[in-house]
Amino acid sequence: MKPNFSKNQSRPGAVFMISALMVAMFLVSGCGSDDDPVAPGGGGGGGGIGGSVTATIDGVAFTSIVVQAINNGGVIGVGASDSNVNNAFGFGWVDTGATSYSIGVASATNATVSHLQGSLWQASGPSGNGTITITTKTATRIAGTFSFSLPRVSGTEGPAVLEITNGSFDAEFQ
Repeated sequence: MKPNFSKNQSRPGAVFMISALMVAMFLVSGCGSDDDPVAPGGGGGGGGIGGSVTATIDGVAFTSIVVQAINNGGVIGVGASDSNVNNAFGFGWVDTGATSYSIGVASATNATVSHLQGSLWQASGPSGNGTITITTKTATRIAGTFSFSLPRVSGTEGPAVLEITNGSFDAEFQ
């Protein structure tokens, strides 16, 4: 029996491209200047430019200073970078109106992490796993939680599988 994909679920290439482009954007752009010490944030303290993303990446706390979220015709992507631009990551999914999205064979949901040393980890389709849970979605804002297990796909630095736990995001759509 052939899988039954809805119109939105059949766009995994678009979702992957959005999360990969968001990671690349953070690696190229850096963090800019500190001319605006009162940047917009995700509420509850500690927000960076465009919102906030926090997580534990292989046992180490990650706090973003730059966050980008986009909604391109129902393909949603969130990207973040830390203060030293050592780690940049993005994740994306096709918005079907659900509150939970899992990485899997029949899913367009994916996540990518890039480290300044050149290693890249990715969970997409049959490789890796993870879940994104949406807690708030409006026309201007997206928030939720996430966790991922991402196999290394290039480079030699860092673990063979990168574990991201305790993830949360709150970002304004650009």
